[in-house]
Amino acid sequence: MEIRLSQTCVFDTGLQIVSRGGIAIRLSYAEFCILEYLAQFLNQAVPMANIIQYMAARKTYIDAGSFYVYILRLRRRIEENSRAPRLLVTVGRGRYMLCAHGDVCDGDNTQ
Repeated sequence: MEIRLSQTCVFDTGLQIVSRGGIAIRLSYAEFCILEYLAQFLNQAVPMANIIQYMAARKTYIDAGSFYVYILRLRRRIEENSRAPRLLVTVGRGRYMLCAHGDVCDGDNTQ
């Protein structure tokens, strides 16, 4: 399944890649798991603990410190400006949201 995140960024869950500007970017398994889980709750804020628990169920074990590193790496891969994210956003404290292009992503939606 393809999820268009912006005009230039598409997440392909079948191939486990992100295409940005027509260039395919292979994701690590951990990066894929994070995006896959967030895509299930598109435009909804999800607690970090839920994402880590989902990853553990998929036999990928990380701690909070590693999680932040993966979020940074994902932002560098999918965002036009990783320092001002619009697609993979932090909502409040410890919640994350994957936003689809054209949808309002204001953080009021929670999972």
